[in-house]
Amino acid sequence: MAPILTVSLVSGEELGRFSASNVENLKRQLFALPRSGCLRQADPKSTQLVGKDGVLSEWQIFTEDQDLQILLAPRKHAISVLLRCQPPSAPCADERAPLVLDTVHGLVTDAQGKSIELDYVFDEADGSMLFMELWEDILLQSLKGRRALLLAYGAADSGKMQGIFGENGLVLKTHEFLQAHVRASFVAVEFIELVTEKAYDLLAGETTWEHQHPVHYSQDQVTLEGVQPRPIDVSTAMLLGLANRHERDRYISPKEGSTIIPDQKIFWAISQVLRQLLPDGKRRHTRCIPYRESAVTMLMSNVLRSISPQLVVLGTDGGDTERTLRLLKQVRGCLLVADEKTNGEEQE
Repeated sequence: MAPILTVSLVSGEELGRFSASNVENLKRQLFALPRSGCLRQADPKSTQLVGKDGVLSEWQIFTEDQDLQILLAPRKHAISVLLRCQPPSAPCADERAPLVLDTVHGLVTDAQGKSIELDYVFDEADGSMLFMELWEDILLQSLKGRRALLLAYGAADSGKMQGIFGENGLVLKTHEFLQAHVRASFVAVEFIELVTEKAYDLLAGETTWEHQHPVHYSQDQVTLEGVQPRPIDVSTAMLLGLANRHERDRYISPKEGSTIIPDQKIFWAISQVLRQLLPDGKRRHTRCIPYRESAVTMLMSNVLRSISPQLVVLGTDGGDTERTLRLLKQVRGCLLVADEKTNGEEQE
């Protein structure tokens, strides 16, 4: 039987007693869902445990009952999330067996029995749990000046729109949060759609494909030509933008000869950026981040080049999830730190 470990905060508050044989297993239990308030804001990778002989290594094995202290570290790593928006019984586009999700330990197992560990795994598309466990704390940090980026990635019709823009999605949850925490009656909002590497302003009511806004990259800030944030509440912006998008797509087709940028190219561009956010030992020798490979990554750079950015990559389980899991696995190692040598790009 594994030893009983009593874990307390530095303040002396006891978090509980756990049966674990090593530090890795103990951390999994501590950071299992649902997480308490103080643990939700901590980074599991950087958090340390302290015993009678000092800080414990990640491979420490417990042989006896003991009291431990936990030194919570603020989040510095990107956060990987898998969200199941369809029931496991729903037919998959590629007819593969559904993934097995362990929401307690953040484990995802495929039909071959291979498992990967993520920061969060949710077995339903209800935005309430996702908001409570993760996104609310991200927003609280944003009000203190830390910029945040949420990237939803997944196959077509896998539930991205539902999870973000649905009736109980993160956009409306964010709207409710801002109403409760920000005194201003509105915020500055942009709502952009990218098609063939060009941006379209969904809040401008532009109904032709000719109204496109080039993306301009610079060392300091990426801008969209002709697009300005609008003073409007988030809920109204979402409804207006989605309505304009639907109206444009209903009556107008892209110019002949235009092609949608293949998903493989976007995946590759995002993957290249994430690779350069890995700790020093895993980075390529160039140490510059290739933001300019895609309009998507150029816009991501406005957040990722800021001080202490927050990055959440939300993958959706539906269709072919192999690429989604590859991306989420890569996210797990990304370290977000303010470092001009690694967050900047080489001058041309």
